[in-house]
Amino acid sequence: MTFSGQSTPELILLERDENTSFDEAMARGIEFHNLAVRGEKAATEAAIQWLGKAQELRPGDPEAQAYYGSALALLGRDSTDPEERFAKALQGTKLLDRVVKSHDHHLTIRIIRGYVNYRLPELYFHRTHVAIEDFLFLIAQYEKDNSVFAEEFYWRLLFDLGKAHMNMGDEQAARAVWRRLAGLRPNQALQRRLRVEGMEIEGYTEDSEEMGERNALMEEGKRFLRLGETGDTVAAKQAHVILSEARHTWLEDPLIAALYGSSLSLMGRYASEGGSMFSHAIQAITIIEEALRQDPDCVELRRIRAAHSYRLPEAFFFRTTTAITDFAYLISQYEAGNQAIDREEYRELLYHLGDCYLRLGMRGDAKHTWDRLLTLDPDSPYSQSIEDKLREPVPKEPVVLAEINGVSDLLKLGISLHNQALGDDPLAAEEARACLEKAHRLDAKDPLIEAYYGSAVALTGRYARNSSTMFANAVQGLMLINNALRRRPKNPRIRLLRGYLCYSLPEPLFHLTATAIEDFEFVRQWYQSSRTSKKKTEVIPPEEFAGILPDLQIAYRRMGKDSQADALDEEIRAYAVCCKTK
Repeated sequence: MTFSGQSTPELILLERDENTSFDEAMARGIEFHNLAVRGEKAATEAAIQWLGKAQELRPGDPEAQAYYGSALALLGRDSTDPEERFAKALQGTKLLDRVVKSHDHHLTIRIIRGYVNYRLPELYFHRTHVAIEDFLFLIAQYEKDNSVFAEEFYWRLLFDLGKAHMNMGDEQAARAVWRRLAGLRPNQALQRRLRVEGMEIEGYTEDSEEMGERNALMEEGKRFLRLGETGDTVAAKQAHVILSEARHTWLEDPLIAALYGSSLSLMGRYASEGGSMFSHAIQAITIIEEALRQDPDCVELRRIRAAHSYRLPEAFFFRTTTAITDFAYLISQYEAGNQAIDREEYRELLYHLGDCYLRLGMRGDAKHTWDRLLTLDPDSPYSQSIEDKLREPVPKEPVVLAEINGVSDLLKLGISLHNQALGDDPLAAEEARACLEKAHRLDAKDPLIEAYYGSAVALTGRYARNSSTMFANAVQGLMLINNALRRRPKNPRIRLLRGYLCYSLPEPLFHLTATAIEDFEFVRQWYQSSRTSKKKTEVIPPEEFAGILPDLQIAYRRMGKDSQADALDEEIRAYAVCCKTK
C-alpha cells in the first residue's frame, strides 16, 4: 500500500502484526520518513511507529536507530508546542550522536545525521558545525571511492556544504566550495542554484521551456495568493499547495521562495490555533528576508516583503517600519521611471504608505502622503477611506448600559460578566468590556477597574475572528493591567489578572511566562502568609487558589524549571483535598 489520499498512516499502522519482519518495518519506516522530510506532516507519526517497531525487532540496529532519531527531530519540527519542538529535536540529535560515535564510518548514518543538523536553525540549536563535519566526511569518502554513492549526490553534498558554511557566516569558505562545484559542471538544476548564489557558470544557458513552466506556476500561485489575502481560505490553501510544489522544483529561486513564505504566513492567519499563526509568520519573515538578501534591488521581491509586512499585526511583529521602507523604495522606483510599476500601483503604494504611517501614530506623515495621492487623483477610490481614517473616533455609549451609572454597580456587573467570559463565552466578553470601559471612563484612577477592563479587552481578543484584533487586544489589555499595577503593585487580584494574561500568551513571541510565574508566586506567598483567613478567602476563594497552583506548575515546566514544578506536587494535593472536604 502506498501513501495517498485514500490511505492514512493510521490505516497502514493497523496492518502490522506479529509476522511483520524487520526488513518490512524498516522499509515502511524509511518510506514514511522520506515523505516526512518532504513536508508530509501526516507521515511523521507513521515513520515513528514503523521505525519503533524495527527497533523492537532488532534492538541496537544502527540504521534503525539513526532513522528513528531523524524522525524524532521531524516530529519536533511539526509540533506547534515550542517546548515539544525543542525537546524532540534535541532527543533526536542526541540519539544520532550516540549512533555515530559507535559507527562513525557508516555512510547512511552520517548522511542522516548530516541532514538532520543541516535543517535545524543555527540560531537556536548551534548544530551546523556537525552537518559540516558529516558532509566533509562523506565528500572525502566519495573522492576516495566514487562508487559509494551517485555523482549527483556528491554534487548536492558540495552545494549543501557551501550553504552550511553560509549559515555559519563563513562566506569565504562557502564560495570556495561552490567554485569547486562549478568546475565539475554539475547538472543544470545545481548550476541554476549556483547562479542564484552569485556564482558565474561558464557556458550556462536557461532552459526556455522549463522557465516558461516556472513562470506559469508562479503566476498561478500569485493569483491564488491575492485571493487568499482578501479572505478566501480555499484560495489561500491552493496558493500554498502551488507554491510549495514550485519551491520543491526551484528550491533556490528567491522569487518563488518569497512567494512561498507569504503563502505559509497566510496559512498561519487562517490556522485554528494561535501557535501556528505565530510560527508560520516568523518562518515566513525568515524566508522572505533571505530571498531579499540575494537580490535587494528586485522590485518584485520588495513588493512581496512590503505586502507581507503590511498585513502582519504591528503589535506582535513590528514589521510596519519594514513595510514603510519597501513602499517608499517602490514609490521612488516609479518616480525614477521604472516601467515595472504602473500608475495604478503607484497610487496604491501611496495609500498603503500613508496607512503605515498612521499605524505608527505618525499622523502628520500619513496626511502628507495622502495629500500627495489626492493631489494627483482628487477622485481617488481611496479618498473615502482616507477621510474615515483621519477622522477622530467618537466613543459610543453602549445602549444596554445607558441606565447603569453607578461605578460600583458597573464594576460588580463587569466582574461577573468577565468571569462568565472565562468560561468560553464571547458574548459575555464583549459585554464585560463595554461595562468595564464605562466604569473606567467614570473613574479612571481606580486600579482595580482598570485592571479588569484590561483583562476584558484581552478576552475579546481571544474570541476575535482575525489575528490582528486578537494580537492588538492582548497588547492593549496588558498595558492597562501594567498601568494599574504601577499604582497598586501589591494587590493580589490585579497580580492574578496579569499573571493569567501573561500565562495565556505564546512564550516564543512574548517571553512573559516568567512574569506569570512572578505574579502567581506573589499571590501564593500572599495567600499563605495572610493573617486573616476571612480577608484572603474574600479576595481569592480556596477553590480558586487551588486552581492557581497547577497553573504555576505548568508555567515552571514551560520554562524548563522541573525541580520547582515538582516541588509543588505535595502542596497541590493538599489544597485539592482541603477543597473537597469543605
